[in-house]
Amino acid sequence: MLRLSGYVRFFVRFGWCSAIRTNVFAVGMRKRRSTLGLAFGISLAFVCCAAARPVTTEDLAGRTICYNNGMKATYFSDGKLENSMTGKGTWKVVPDGVQINAERYSGLEDFEISPDRTISVAAFGLIGNDCK
Repeated sequence: MLRLSGYVRFFVRFGWCSAIRTNVFAVGMRKRRSTLGLAFGISLAFVCCAAARPVTTEDLAGRTICYNNGMKATYFSDGKLENSMTGKGTWKVVPDGVQINAERYSGLEDFEISPDRTISVAAFGLIGNDCK
């Protein structure tokens, strides 16, 4: 047995080397591991509970969404769109997202919906829900 600096002991047995932490070092490591484990568990719980998914036609059709930037958008069930910033146009859910064609904007956007029916558009930092 070889002793180094009072905190680490090395045991060499059959070509294997393992470190055993002792004294203050071991107590500090246990606290750190415990804290990291707790933080990981809490973050995993938030990820599991906040699982957003891509929107479907049913998620948007007939809804008027008020977004966090003041924009108000109505997604009619016949595919028409009225948006306070981009004007009138059309919308359609396609495999890659939602295709928007309006007077002042056209593009393909990645809309997501949370279990609480909150809509988010990450590209623009938009978060919205049904207008009250």
